[in-house]
Amino acid sequence: MPDETPQLGPGIRLPIISGWRAYPGYEHLWYRDAASNGEKFQAYDTIRRPHGYFFVLPNGFEKDLEREQHIIGVLCRTNRDRTSGNRPCASISGMRRIQIKVFTDTSLLEGEWITEVKDIIPPDIEDQVAQTRDVFSRWVDPQVMHIGSRNRIEAENNPVRFSHDLCNVLGGSLPEHMVKQAMQTADVGVRLALIREWMETQIAQDPAKSLTARFDQLEIPPDVRSKLNMELSLLGFSTTNSADRERLITYLQFAASLPWGDHAKLPATSLADARVVLASEHAGLENAKQMVYDQLATLLWWKQLSSQAKPETPPAQPPLRNMLLVGPPGTGKTTFLTSLAAALDRRVEIIPCGGIAEMVALGGLERGYIGARVGAIMEAVMRAKTVGFVLGFDEIDKMGRTYRGDPYSILMELTDPVRNTQFTDRYLQFPFDLSQVLIIATANTLEPIPSSLRDRFDVIEFRGYSLQEKLHMARSYILPRLYKTLSLSTKHVSITKPALACIIEEYTYESGVRGLTRTLLTLLQRVLADLLDSPTHKRMSPSKVHEYLGTPTVLRNRTPLKGTPGYSTILAIAGETGIGIVNGMQVSLIKPGTGACLFSGFDDSVVKESIQIALSYVKLHAEELAIDVSIFSTHDIHIHCDEIAHRKSGPSAGIAILLGIVSALCEIALPEKWAVTGEIALDGRILVVGGIAEKLVAAHRAGVTTVLIPHGNRANIADIPEDVRTQLKIIPVATIREALASALRVV
Repeated sequence: MPDETPQLGPGIRLPIISGWRAYPGYEHLWYRDAASNGEKFQAYDTIRRPHGYFFVLPNGFEKDLEREQHIIGVLCRTNRDRTSGNRPCASISGMRRIQIKVFTDTSLLEGEWITEVKDIIPPDIEDQVAQTRDVFSRWVDPQVMHIGSRNRIEAENNPVRFSHDLCNVLGGSLPEHMVKQAMQTADVGVRLALIREWMETQIAQDPAKSLTARFDQLEIPPDVRSKLNMELSLLGFSTTNSADRERLITYLQFAASLPWGDHAKLPATSLADARVVLASEHAGLENAKQMVYDQLATLLWWKQLSSQAKPETPPAQPPLRNMLLVGPPGTGKTTFLTSLAAALDRRVEIIPCGGIAEMVALGGLERGYIGARVGAIMEAVMRAKTVGFVLGFDEIDKMGRTYRGDPYSILMELTDPVRNTQFTDRYLQFPFDLSQVLIIATANTLEPIPSSLRDRFDVIEFRGYSLQEKLHMARSYILPRLYKTLSLSTKHVSITKPALACIIEEYTYESGVRGLTRTLLTLLQRVLADLLDSPTHKRMSPSKVHEYLGTPTVLRNRTPLKGTPGYSTILAIAGETGIGIVNGMQVSLIKPGTGACLFSGFDDSVVKESIQIALSYVKLHAEELAIDVSIFSTHDIHIHCDEIAHRKSGPSAGIAILLGIVSALCEIALPEKWAVTGEIALDGRILVVGGIAEKLVAAHRAGVTTVLIPHGNRANIADIPEDVRTQLKIIPVATIREALASALRVV
C-alpha cells in the first residue's frame, strides 16, 4: 500500500462497499467469508482502492438512487488487508462523513467525492447526552458487554465521539434501518435520540427493568415498596421458561397499574350544574337528590378551603357518606347511580353482585392457589385509574353465603372508615387506601343484607311509581329519549295520554318503568314499519295500541276488594323484588274440629308467628269481642293467603290476619276496597312496618280507596305521590282496638 495520501475532492472516484458498518474515528477488524459473501466480497477483492480509501454505505442504498443522486456515506481507509486461506481479513478506520455522487451509468459500486458533511451539534446537546447516559446505564446492567467498551462510553465527554461510541458498540444489535440512519445522519442530537429510543424500547421489553422504572415513578408506601422489590428480585432471577415468571409479571404489572399516590380531584362543577343533571334525567327522588347535593356541597367546601390553604398544608378530603338505594326493579336505581357520579364530576365503576356467593369474587384469591386472581374491587380501582371515583355495587341483596366465605364481609371492610384506609386484596397481599372512594350500593330489598352492613349506609328508598307519575315520566323522559334514538319526532308519530295509560295498565303492570320503556320502544319500532310504506303522521290511540301490540300481556289475578266475613286484604312487599303487592286472605272455620290452626299460602315463618299472636290475642279478648270461646275447641281455623308463589318480606300482615279472624268469628265483613298493613303485639299495640310508600302505591294501583296503617308510620305519608295521597283515605291506628273499631265497628 503506498504511503501517499491522495488529495480527495470532486472528480475523484472511490469504490463503494455496501453492507459494512463504519463510523468516523473508529477502527474495525472485519472478517468476511468469501464463500458466503459471494458477489459483494469478490467485487471488493477485485475493485481497485486508491491508497486503501473507499466509501461504506449500508445495505439497500441503491434504492435511494430512485429519489436522489447525492447520498451520505462514511469515508474509510484500509489499515491492513490480507487473506488467510479463504477468509479475507481487513482492518479499516472510519474517517469522516462524505456526500457522494453515484454514477449510475457506469457502476453502482463506484462513487465520486463531493464534499465533507460536518457534524451538527444542537443547543440542548448536554441534556441529550445526560438523558442518553441515564438510559444507557439502565439498559446496560443486564447486558453482557466488554468492560473496556462500557468504560469508554461512560468516560467519553465529547458528544460527537459519544454518539459514535454508542453506534459502534450497539451496531451489531441495532436494526438495519437504524444503522443506516445513524451512519448517514449528521445531527448528533438525532443520533442520540435514535439510540436512546431503541434502548428504551429494549428496556420496556424487559419486564423487570420496565417495572422497576415504573415503580420508581410512583408514590408507594415504604412497606409496600419493600414487598414489591422482593417480587422484582424474584423476577430478575427467574428464567424465560420458568413456570412462575408469567405469574410474577402479571402480579407486578397489576400492582404498577394501580393509582399510587393519587388523590381525589376537586370537583369541576357546581350545585346548580348538579341540579340540572339530576333534574334532566330523573323525576322525583327528592331525598336521593338532596343527599347528592349534600355530598357535593361538602366537596365544594373542601375545594374552597384547598384554594385558600398553603400548598404544604392542604386540608384532607372530608369523609363521604356511602349510600344504599333500595327499591323495586325498574325504579331507576342503577341509572341514578350513574347520574350521581356525573353530578359529582366523578368516574363511576359498577360491580354487578347478583349471584356472587364467594369472597374471592370481590376480595381476590391468594397466589398460592390454582385460579388465583385479583378481586373485582381492585379491578375497578385499576380501571378507574384514580381513587376519587364512585364505586357501585349493583343488587347486593342478591349475594349469597357459602362455606367459601361471606362476600358481605368484604363490603364490611370496604365501608369501614378505619379499615378501608388499609384495604387488602387477597391476591395482592398489600394494603391500599380506598378511603376516598364513594361507595353506592343498590338493592331490591333490605331483608337479605346483614344489619351490621346496613348501618354503614345512608338508606334511600326508591318506591314504585303511580299511574300519574308514569304518565309524566313517559312524556317528559322516556319518549324524548326513544324519539332521539330512533330519529323520530312528533311529526312522525304521537302517543295520546289515554294510549299511554292503556300501555301502562294493560301491558306493563310493574312498580318501575323498565317494562314501560321496553314496550314503548316496541310500539315505535312497529310504527316505523308503517312509516316506510306510508310516511304520514301516526296518532296512537288505545285502539291503535291494541292493533300494534296485540293482546294485552298483563295477566294477573285481581285481588277482590269485597268479600264475605273472614276476608281481608293485606298490603305487603314481595320478598324477591321489593315490589308492593296486594293479597287477599281468607279465614274459614271448619266443623267439626279440634281447635287446630291450619294455614296455607305463607312461605315465611314470620307470618306464621303473626298468626299465632293474632289467635292468642283473640282468645285473650274473646269476651270483649263477644266471641264464644268454645268455638276454639269445636272448630279448626284455616287461614289462606292468595298468590302463594309470592314470598312476602318482613312482618306486616299481623293486623290483617287479626281482622280476618275476628271478621270470620263475628260474621262481619270488612268494608269494600279496604286494605291494611301493620304488625301486632300481644298487648294490643300496632307496630311500625317498612315499605309504606310502596304498599300504598300498590294499593292505589289495585283500586283500594281506604288503608289502615300503623300510627308510627305517619311520617312516611310524605313520601307518597300526591295523586295517591289525594285519592287514598289513610287511617293511622295505634292499637288493635282502634283498628277493630275502624274496620269492623266492634269493641
